[in-house]
Amino acid sequence: MADMGGRSSHVCSAIYYSTNNARTWNYHNLPEACNGCSTVVYNGSQYVFLTYGPRYVIKTSDFVTWDETKISTSTYELYRLFYGNGVYFSPGYSSLRSTDGINWSSQTYYDGMGGGFANGKFFVCGYYNAREIKYSTDAAN
Repeated sequence: MADMGGRSSHVCSAIYYSTNNARTWNYHNLPEACNGCSTVVYNGSQYVFLTYGPRYVIKTSDFVTWDETKISTSTYELYRLFYGNGVYFSPGYSSLRSTDGINWSSQTYYDGMGGGFANGKFFVCGYYNAREIKYSTDAAN
């Protein structure tokens, strides 16, 4: 499940998750003022969620202990999060990159909403009429 909520007529105030193949559901409340989760990735040991509104990265490995880190780097909404080669990457008007999910740096070279990680490379699709696809192995160069 990649989309965990988002903007709608109501505000999603929790991360809903299942540990038994969607037979039952539990939730973790989001930090106050967050407008929902935009995406989630799994890095092999923990789940990493990205929120709307005040930008938070929320991590858990066991759905019992949760770590919430506010990202103050970006002034734009962050909609996507990809993980690969030991790097987290969120493309957008102001793309962000992190190797630990806590410290983030802006990557202005990558300006695109769509994208992904496949075959060892991050891909970003250009906005509007850009008609280009950029790729990188480290989301920095």
